[in-house]
Amino acid sequence: MRNILKFLSSLVSLILLLIWITNSEAAIPLDKLKVDLGLQYRVMYNLSNIGTEDDYEFFRQRMRITLDVKPTTNAGGYAQIEYRGGWGGTSPAESDPRVVPAFADWSPPFNRLQARGIRYGYVYASPADGHMLKAGILPASDQLGDTIFSADWDFNVGGILYKGKADTIDYRVAYVRMVEDSGDKEDDRNGGLYIIDLNTAIEAVKIGGHIYYLSIDKDAAGFPETKEGWYGLTASAKVNMVDVNGFVVLNSGEVGDESNDGFGVKVEGGIPVGKMRISGMALMTTGDEDPAKGFMTLEGILGTGGYWAYTYIFTPHGPSDVNDYGLEIGNGGYGLTTIQAKLDVPITNNLGAQVQVGWFQSNEDIDIGGGETDKDLGTEFGGQVKYEVAKNLNLEAGLSFASLGDAGKTSYQGVDESSVKEIFGRFQLEF
Repeated sequence: MRNILKFLSSLVSLILLLIWITNSEAAIPLDKLKVDLGLQYRVMYNLSNIGTEDDYEFFRQRMRITLDVKPTTNAGGYAQIEYRGGWGGTSPAESDPRVVPAFADWSPPFNRLQARGIRYGYVYASPADGHMLKAGILPASDQLGDTIFSADWDFNVGGILYKGKADTIDYRVAYVRMVEDSGDKEDDRNGGLYIIDLNTAIEAVKIGGHIYYLSIDKDAAGFPETKEGWYGLTASAKVNMVDVNGFVVLNSGEVGDESNDGFGVKVEGGIPVGKMRISGMALMTTGDEDPAKGFMTLEGILGTGGYWAYTYIFTPHGPSDVNDYGLEIGNGGYGLTTIQAKLDVPITNNLGAQVQVGWFQSNEDIDIGGGETDKDLGTEFGGQVKYEVAKNLNLEAGLSFASLGDAGKTSYQGVDESSVKEIFGRFQLEF
């Protein structure tokens, strides 16, 4: 409660400062200034045995306030302020699974929030109709279904972005700074991610080409030079009542003297059945018996994630995303094959349900000890209901069960426990 009061006090001070600035001689009068305000407040409950043999349960809370200030019709500033933590004084470092990246020695770069902070914050301008320039802490997501990097899951990075339209082609180009060492100039390690997206439509089919290139310098401390590229093609269409989409992506790179490569393929579709909707997805990435040589993602490198799957335990998913294994599509370089399906069922105007199933397998053998190997990660079944209590206020609750194979127990559970469960809930106001 004390942290929330401090946070609100800081916010009030910020608003008063903005009022003072906007009433100065150089500022725009308040009645001429357009300000949009947004709020999200949620309380989440989770009970599971993920990572242990015994059940445990906890609450988490989060508040976000967004401000979009437009002093002119074609320029402005946007900020999203966030507070998160647990009930009963639990520190945010303990309450959030995103605080420990896989390669912690070179990922201090972006906004891993503690108790409070700015999640996004950037200035923007529209030099022409359909064109936009942004600079600051950007919400940067890939256009491959959040499988490589995703702003929805903590990839909030300082950079500059320009997007627009040239004839029939929509484009996005961006550079985000991943590492910046301002210490001894001889030991500087700098670098970032280059983003190019091109999209167009050929009759009813939307197609896209995507290049994401990571370049990190080496330094005198011994951290290796890192070069990783992802080169993808996407397509989506609506054929009669069926929505289909998919991608092919190639990954190739080097970390020091070690090279890696691989590719991934995804096919997904959905079809209405009466008032219900059935969706299915199949995804595969190649791997290597030496995972350092297999398919990599930024999510795997940095320890972030994305909402790319239907499942709750293996991957982040909505109201269960405070507790999961964080499986990314490269499976740590071993490669992955997964087939998933979900059914969305409207029950009343205010109540809906969803059920899902997912099967996961490593494409290379994983050492499970005792000289044995295995590929079976596991199978998951689950579902949830969502009830609209009032406008903008929703209550969600669900449960999921996973049966882990030997590779899954070794990679994710850490204990000899193959039956994993999760019960979750989220009460959220958002506008």
